[in-house]
Amino acid sequence: MTWPKELPAAPARWEHPRTPLKEEPPFRLHSSHKDLYAFYFRKLGFGFGQAIEINTYTHGPSHLQVVGVKWLSGNVSGPTADGSPRTTKNPYSLNWKVMREEFYATKEAALGAIEGKRYVKGTKTLPIEPLTVKEVRKALEARQARRRTKAKS
Repeated sequence: MTWPKELPAAPARWEHPRTPLKEEPPFRLHSSHKDLYAFYFRKLGFGFGQAIEINTYTHGPSHLQVVGVKWLSGNVSGPTADGSPRTTKNPYSLNWKVMREEFYATKEAALGAIEGKRYVKGTKTLPIEPLTVKEVRKALEARQARRRTKAKS
């Protein structure tokens, strides 16, 4: 699965500190590395921006992959570490603050949650929820137990 070029301007469950005055631009894809990482950015006004960072993490021994999603808010205050000015033309140079971070089992689930998609369970349609710490631990333990039984056989 490849990352889409744009995400909707108001993804599901984004805490907006203000009501938009006009049509806001969509989030645009800024970088992708081997389809494991995506950074969506949109400029809000002079010196401010919002971003959604999607990163795939792999647990070493079990090789279990989890997709992390960070909702970020940034500004241009202060110089960078090398003394150059921060600018919204280079979104990576902004001062970023993580507003929310969640983990999902697959890239499709992460994108679905960002876009506000729902899934059908029986007769109900439910929102896509992030993984809990217990679910991740349970998946890791199950994977390690399967590897142990394969090694014994």
